[in-house]
Amino acid sequence: MRKILFLIITLIVFSTSVVYAAPAMIVDVINHETKECGSYWAGDEWGGHDLPENWVVYSWESEEIIKTGNETCDLTQYDMNVCCDKFGYTQVGDVRGDYNPSHLWWEQLLSDPIIWLVLAALAIVLFVILFFIVKYLKRRFV
Repeated sequence: MRKILFLIITLIVFSTSVVYAAPAMIVDVINHETKECGSYWAGDEWGGHDLPENWVVYSWESEEIIKTGNETCDLTQYDMNVCCDKFGYTQVGDVRGDYNPSHLWWEQLLSDPIIWLVLAALAIVLFVILFFIVKYLKRRFV
C-alpha cells in the first residue's frame, strides 16, 4: 500500500503541466496593417490576455530583423522605439487582447492527460479500499 501511495504522489508531483509561476515578460509588438507599435504582456499564473489579431511579437532575444516595405531594422542594434520611428509607425503603449481565463493554473492542470490517469488510479485505489472495508464490516457485524 505504501508503494502505491508513493507512486501516486510521485506522479502528481512530476506530471503537472506548464504553469506560469511568475508574470510573463513584456514584449514588443507591431501591427503592420495599422502601422502601430506597442508593448504586450501575456499574463501570469492567475490569468492572461490573448494577443490581438494582426499583432506580431518581436523580441531582441530572437535577433530578428524587421522588414516593412523598403525599410529594415535590426533589433540587435536598435531599440523597438527607434525601429517604430524609422518606419513611421505610431506608439500606442499597452496592447491587450481579450482576457483568457484558460490561463488559470487549474485549467492547465486538468488539461494534462497524466493528471487524469493519476486521478483514475486514485479512484481505483479508493474503490478497492472501500470494497475491503465494506467486506470486513459485513463479516464482522453479520
